[in-house]
Amino acid sequence: MTKRNHNLQKRRDKMMGILLRTITIVHHSTLGNGEVRTVDMKREQVTVLDLYQAGAIANWAHHWCIFMAVMTDDKRMHHATVTLSAPMVQADLVPTLEEEHQRLMARVKIEIGLEGNGVQVHSFGWVAMPRQQDIEEEKAERLFAAALRTMRRAAA
Repeated sequence: MTKRNHNLQKRRDKMMGILLRTITIVHHSTLGNGEVRTVDMKREQVTVLDLYQAGAIANWAHHWCIFMAVMTDDKRMHHATVTLSAPMVQADLVPTLEEEHQRLMARVKIEIGLEGNGVQVHSFGWVAMPRQQDIEEEKAERLFAAALRTMRRAAA
């Protein structure tokens, strides 16, 4: 028999990948200050996290990928994608998101001002994924819509 070396870090990373492969955390400005929704990326529906998924997101550091967007009155979405080079815990992610989002807002306001056609910023939001993954603009729009549907149901 051969002896196998088990690497706990690799095993943990593999399990986190399995648990969180379709989970995204979505925030939209109309949801309210600091409110987020967990959305299943594959089904494009709001989902409730189980104990293991919630613990994996809250307690473990991940290589986050964040899609940030600023929506304007003319139905355009200005976006930027931020990929973190070092793993970060979700609680420490907020200041980084805030800083990057402010940069995007400033850039969009400058673009709008240069165009000079009276367009204003309508809303903003972000989609955070606890793994390195690209997301297309159309997919992000559908994830924002899924998160906003819960707000409309709660108001009714």
